Amino acid sequence: MRSITSFWSGSIKYIFRTAEEKPHIFYSLLLGSLGPIIFLFVPPIRKKLGYLPPEPIPRTYPLPKRKREVLEGYDD
Repeated sequence: MRSITSFWSGSIKYIFRTAEEKPHIFYSLLLGSLGPIIFLFVPPIRKKLGYLPPEPIPRTYPLPKRKREVLEGYDD
């Protein structure tokens, strides 16, 4: 049982020491760990606030909704 508690206490000591001695590493790890958390919490918040996703970009040229006229005078 001692090994489990010593692992966590050692990790916490390392975090505090890194925050004091190498703040650039500490804050980069802190911001990097927020990515998955934001990925889980932001979409429900946006949905609750009424965000509507934009229309998808068309992938083809839109054709007119009418009968196509037959061309004359361009036969070979």
